[in-house]
Amino acid sequence: MKKIGYLSTLSILAISLLIVNPASAHSGGKGFDSERPQGQGMFRDKHHRGGPLGYVKHIMRDLDLSDEQKEQIDHIVENAQPAMSETIEEMRLQRQKIHALVSAETFDREQIEAAAEAQSQLMKRMIVEGAEIKASIFEILTSEQRDQIRQKMEKRRGF
Repeated sequence: MKKIGYLSTLSILAISLLIVNPASAHSGGKGFDSERPQGQGMFRDKHHRGGPLGYVKHIMRDLDLSDEQKEQIDHIVENAQPAMSETIEEMRLQRQKIHALVSAETFDREQIEAAAEAQSQLMKRMIVEGAEIKASIFEILTSEQRDQIRQKMEKRRGF
């Protein structure tokens, strides 16, 4: 029962955050993704240089990392980058599909629910992938470094 509630919440969140976009109201029906150049949005290069996991280096830059730690973290990020990029692309395509369904002339609840469920599964995968990356990095850090990261996470509310 909790799983259904969790997935329903994710579905609602996906629709409300990814479909409802003030810019799409003024787009003349083009849709919100068609107006935004690639590389903008959740992973724009301003804060996330180096792709979707570029923020890791940003978070780690103030730590006194050894050369070995830097190499290990680079290896983790390089290995995770393709899967994370693939998930992000799948999410973008799914958002477009949901937008098309919501904007369609006829309402098809079954298709919208299926698309929302697919999007929630992608979000779930993204959360799990991110948590795995974080756990792998935390294994490399000293307890003092982990404390520093936790303090940064509290300030940023995420990582």
